[in-house]
Amino acid sequence: KTYPSHGLSMQGFASDYHAVLEDFEKRLVGADFIAIDLELTGVDLNGEPDGFEETAIDRFSKLCRIAQTYTILQLGLTVVSKAAENGSGEHLSFASYNFLTFPFVGPELGGHEPVFACQASAMQFNGRHNLDFNAWVSQGVPYMSREDEARYLASPESEGDKELPEKVGLLRLWKALCNARLTLVMHCPLDLFFLLAAFEQHPLPHKDPCALAMLVRRCFGQVYDTAHLHGVLGRFRRLGLEKFYEDAEARYNQLIHDGQVQREVSFDFESETARRYESGQSLAHEAGYDSLVTAKLFAYLRAIAPEQVQANSNCLYLFKSTDCLDLDCAVTSGTVGRCAYSEGAELLVAQLTKADDVETARRISGKGVEYKWMDSWHLLVICRSSVREVTAQSLARRIGSAVASWRPFTEWRARQQRARELSSLVDQGQVSSGPLSLKGIPASSLAPQLQRSPLVIALRVIALIAVMRLLQALRPERVLLIWRRWCLKHRRS
Repeated sequence: KTYPSHGLSMQGFASDYHAVLEDFEKRLVGADFIAIDLELTGVDLNGEPDGFEETAIDRFSKLCRIAQTYTILQLGLTVVSKAAENGSGEHLSFASYNFLTFPFVGPELGGHEPVFACQASAMQFNGRHNLDFNAWVSQGVPYMSREDEARYLASPESEGDKELPEKVGLLRLWKALCNARLTLVMHCPLDLFFLLAAFEQHPLPHKDPCALAMLVRRCFGQVYDTAHLHGVLGRFRRLGLEKFYEDAEARYNQLIHDGQVQREVSFDFESETARRYESGQSLAHEAGYDSLVTAKLFAYLRAIAPEQVQANSNCLYLFKSTDCLDLDCAVTSGTVGRCAYSEGAELLVAQLTKADDVETARRISGKGVEYKWMDSWHLLVICRSSVREVTAQSLARRIGSAVASWRPFTEWRARQQRARELSSLVDQGQVSSGPLSLKGIPASSLAPQLQRSPLVIALRVIALIAVMRLLQALRPERVLLIWRRWCLKHRRS
């Protein structure tokens, strides 16, 4: 079913922005939640790849810095309202909007002209998905931040400026959205950080999680991250937005078939949204389309596990991490990170004997646990409380020699952090001229790192080769086994 759009296109350009904004503001009244998606000029920092060894506060700071470095190309929003509701289910209506966005440029900024970076791979990616960069620059809806607007309004030049609404542009939409105090839904937290940097505060408080959490609270009733819910609900393998949506829809339909869904959900679409996005043709990575998929995904997840979803509001997903960002904890205790998995889950790191060993990963998964690839040699193994009879010892017995070692994740991360700190100190030249030690650090604390130093490893190789030559004529298969075990021990820590 579709609802009329009165002939209004939901594609927002500078020329028709006011009409689209008026329609958007009307739909905010009585809305249930709103889903967003952004297309960006960059998504990571050169030389700072995400890694499991990073802490939550490291990643929080990095998200802030990324949002301050790049800018928004396209803003997609889907307003979701309850069209009808009865005792057994709810009917939701969806209206999607897609805006090209470009920062306002002019003397009104008082010399604070916007500067942003463009990541070559991100620009190429958006170009492949049909983003018109000429239209972005020439027809994108301009916007100021609240800080820009306040600075301009405090200057004499602003008096009698009848073009102010056009100059602040998308800031009017942002203010309407914040005033509505709706639930905000996204797929991954980076979009939220970009919105805050664009409209609220620049730079973001990258060393103060509490300040940013309070900023989010001032803008929205609560926020949900479907990427975080992916791990919380479990048993979903694919995290990519469209694939996750397909899996969630399939699980929902199976639960409906089995009679295990308490409240069914059905969808209606505003006619322009239906015409553009529900025609059967995927427009993936157009922000408006992705916001619609995010909205439908959240509706299914809420129907599948309403209590679990509700319990995980204001929690944000971190890529390649066992932690999540908990905005509520940031406000109450100043601590932004907590374990992303359910209470009682045991996290293990399995070091494989063969790189990219997909078969062993499948065998681990088949034992009632989940896994994530950390790199080619390591798997993060999640043993949830529902399968606590599965331990590192039991997995080692079942999987056998395909895994060289099992370690608790906390131990593995501590080793990685010590190695990173050591590498950083060596790079900075903080090495004494006397016995091998780092300035201010006792040599005894460096034993684990020194055992993996190139000199020690080279001496071990020479000694091992000598022993191997003595044994080679007697038991070559035993020599081969010794060599493999040594390689596995020293290939990765």
